[in-house]
Order: sequence, then C-alpha cells, then structure tokens
Amino acid sequence: MDEEIPPLVSAADWAKTPPEVRQAFLSLVDLVRELSAQVQDLRARLNQTSHNSSKPPSSDPPSAPPPPTPRVARGRKRGGQPGHADQQRPLLPEEQLDSIVALRPTTCWHCQAGLSAALPLTGPIWVYQI
Repeated sequence: MDEEIPPLVSAADWAKTPPEVRQAFLSLVDLVRELSAQVQDLRARLNQTSHNSSKPPSSDPPSAPPPPTPRVARGRKRGGQPGHADQQRPLLPEEQLDSIVALRPTTCWHCQAGLSAALPLTGPIWVYQI
C-alpha cells in the first residue's frame, strides 16, 4: 500500500475500505485543509482595521473603536503647578527612628565603573530611614 492512512481511520478499517471511498475520503480531507486555511485567512482579514493595517479609516466597521482624540495644550507644564500644596509625607524626628542607613552607590550611573569607598562623593548621599 503506497498511500498514507489518514489519522482518523485505523489501519484495519482502511484496508477494508473500497478504493473509490478511499479516494473520496482523501479528497475530502484535502478540501477540509484548504477550507480551513481560507477561513483562517478570512478571519485575519476581518479583524483588520485602520489601526493594524494600511486600510483607510473610512473602511473601519461601525464596531471599531474610535480614534483617540488629540490632547489640547492648556499652556501649563506637566506636574505640580507653582503654588500647589506639597503632597509629601513629613519625615519622622530622629528620636523615633530605630536606625539610619546611608546608601552609597557602588557604580557610576553614567559609565557603570566601580566606585571605591575611599573616594569622596561629590553628590548627595541618600539616607534611608527605618
């Protein structure tokens, strides 16, 4: 037997099947594979909108989400504005602390070179209060 046995059929059943039925079955299996590929392609095309393809926005379906509205500049910079009340938590007095740990960098933030503990630091030392 030179033809391949389909995965859904046992070898004994395939041997008992007449050649005409085998040929029809194999042609139907090929047709199912071809149609499955077409369905997959059509589903991919159906999910295309102007956001994920080169289609114009006028071709979007009514169910497509609307495009984002552009932000209008208000003339102010981002962040807290001058005169805005500070929103930071006040530090505890030193009497209420268990310990103070000084955190010193071990590498340069710019070039990643190691920093020796003997070198004086020119920048601020970050202090973590516990």
